[in-house]
Amino acid sequence: MVALCLLLSSLLLSSLGHARELLIATSSSIPPYVITDQHRGIVVEIIQQALQPSGYQVEFIYAPNRRVQHMIEEKQVDGVYNLAANTLPKVHYSNRIIDYQNVAISLKKSLLSLKSVAELPDLRVVVFQNAEKFLGPEFENLIRDGHAFPEVSNQRSQVLMLFRERAEVIIMERRIFEYFHRQLSSSGEIGGDYVIHPIFEPAPRYAAFLDAAVRDQFNAGLTQLKANGSLDEIMSRYLGSEPVSEP
Repeated sequence: MVALCLLLSSLLLSSLGHARELLIATSSSIPPYVITDQHRGIVVEIIQQALQPSGYQVEFIYAPNRRVQHMIEEKQVDGVYNLAANTLPKVHYSNRIIDYQNVAISLKKSLLSLKSVAELPDLRVVVFQNAEKFLGPEFENLIRDGHAFPEVSNQRSQVLMLFRERAEVIIMERRIFEYFHRQLSSSGEIGGDYVIHPIFEPAPRYAAFLDAAVRDQFNAGLTQLKANGSLDEIMSRYLGSEPVSEP
């Protein structure tokens, strides 16, 4: 009888442990938010730590933006990170995790002085995948009006394209650009000065979950991370003393 009870307890714990595993899909090539080859990053740690008090073990799968969207639509994963808010039905969006600052970047020697999104169609511009879903209504209207911009899923290659003059302008999130710029500069693959053109508004980023209860538990954990200073600690490990921007 004792052995049977122990066996049943073990099976129950195993079942509960399995039920607590979560698979989250997120965009690849977005360090310092998600560093795929190291299975870490600002957002990886935030999501893991926010869900830990509820007993969840979070694993991540990395894919291009369009594939991430397909995974959540087909219910192949429990949640996603890095989709724009309210772009998908039948999922439950979290509170805002962090703000992205998308910018246009050019080489200093090109002498460009961009003041608005409306100037982009006259230039050779390379954007990240699914950019029209993230860059605001003015950029989305350009796409609707028939202006096409080459997209790449690997943002490291975007930086190379700019410095090898295969693009006049690239559009990226500022911290992602700075991460790859430091990496490529230190290896000697690129050189030269650049100019940041802040022509886009800050863009909040969220997680989205199939289960509303998981979303609520994540929100509670995220609130606690902000209250106890853990969120700032995570940010400082990757960005130094730069503060978390608030809406």
